[in-house]
Amino acid sequence: MDSVLVFKLIEELAYGQSIRERRRYYKIGGAISDDTINQSNYYVVIGQWCKNITSDSAIKSWQRIADHIYKAVYEQKRVVAYNGVYG
Repeated sequence: MDSVLVFKLIEELAYGQSIRERRRYYKIGGAISDDTINQSNYYVVIGQWCKNITSDSAIKSWQRIADHIYKAVYEQKRVVAYNGVYG
């Protein structure tokens, strides 16, 4: 997916979130746009990012945000594909 579309989507998703959560949205969005993270490895990558975090709630926050982003990215790809723009 085009990185510009990913960041526009991230801006919408992160709107109204705390500063900490917005940073997480943008870090995950950046990793998606440069193909560091994909749908099959994002829990592994986030697990590596969180390896020094001892708070279960913080780890769950990362996972929740990643799930939120991937659901939105999947929906966006489906809409764009339906409109014949994405191949």
